[in-house]
Amino acid sequence: MIKTAITGIGDPFILRAGDTYYMYATSAPDGFLYFSSTDLLNWKNCGYCFKAAGVTENCYWAPEVYEINGKYYMIYTARWAKNHSLRLWFAVADSPCGPFENVGNEPIFDFGYAVLDGSLFIDADKQGYLY
Repeated sequence: MIKTAITGIGDPFILRAGDTYYMYATSAPDGFLYFSSTDLLNWKNCGYCFKAAGVTENCYWAPEVYEINGKYYMIYTARWAKNHSLRLWFAVADSPCGPFENVGNEPIFDFGYAVLDGSLFIDADKQGYLY
């Protein structure tokens, strides 16, 4: 087993951008911290890449970040301030370091019940699927 100095996180997601790996995780009560590494063993805490937006209130969980056409898109779970229920949200940044900003003031979709921890799959013909 390989151990690192990073503790107290959950739901880690790793993105490679150039020669650097970025890890995003459930890590703070008011947003997301991110970490960087060049070898996947030694990680540096880089601080916040996303701070709470006014439309969300807590439970910042399971961030995933994808690079698409030079932009960085984060899918994450947070509690919607409007009804205090967990939903999936989209945020965007020009850098893998953020700062990420919400896309709009509503979750990706609203089925009237909690939806959380989404992942993106992009197939060979570049069609994206959120699951």
